[in-house]
Amino acid sequence: QEQQEKPEQEQEQEQQQQQQPAESVEQIETMLEQMVQEQKDVIVSATRYFVRLLSSADGSANETDRAWLLGRFKEFMRSHRALVLDNAQTLEAAVFTPEASEDTRLVFSSLRSLCA
Repeated sequence: QEQQEKPEQEQEQEQQQQQQPAESVEQIETMLEQMVQEQKDVIVSATRYFVRLLSSADGSANETDRAWLLGRFKEFMRSHRALVLDNAQTLEAAVFTPEASEDTRLVFSSLRSLCA
């Protein structure tokens, strides 16, 4: 009887081991989806912050400061162009609205046309 229990126990252990990798893959996929969403949220938030600052009086009070900030914005857009382009529709709808300054919209449209 003990010998019969061992194979049953071994079978249960094998089944558990086979199930664990499947659960791990599902967990990893869920984590990856969450990370991708977080990455999108960060790109949209950072872009929104740049555009809001460049479109406000605070961002354009001093021409030298504004030129520097616009340069950083362009560098940000170039450095993260793949993510920016992946989220272009969201950015266009939420960030690059008519309220955004003309030069920030121009940077965005130039990036889109260069990478098309």
